Amino acid sequence: MRQNETQKTIESRIAVETTGDSYWRKSEIESEIVSIHSITIREYDMDDEHYFDVYVSHSADWTIYTDSGFERNISNAIGHEVRWSEQGMQENGMAHLEA
Repeated sequence: MRQNETQKTIESRIAVETTGDSYWRKSEIESEIVSIHSITIREYDMDDEHYFDVYVSHSADWTIYTDSGFERNISNAIGHEVRWSEQGMQENGMAHLEA
């Protein structure tokens, strides 16, 4: 059961640059500019653990997954270090990261 859940959405019109080091895109694209539409931060406690999930609505497909530039730029944008979550949580136009 989730406790102490908070959610904040930041409507955004920023653009972030990828580094082109995504495992899924290495042979296709070096770097690119990705438009960020919104960032939703959800925090909650469950089973004595604290969770910090970040959902990023963006203009790219899911293959930006693992790109270190995207991860770093989202961390900088929200002022909290996040990392990519599992591959199955990624969608075209929506990235999932966690702390």
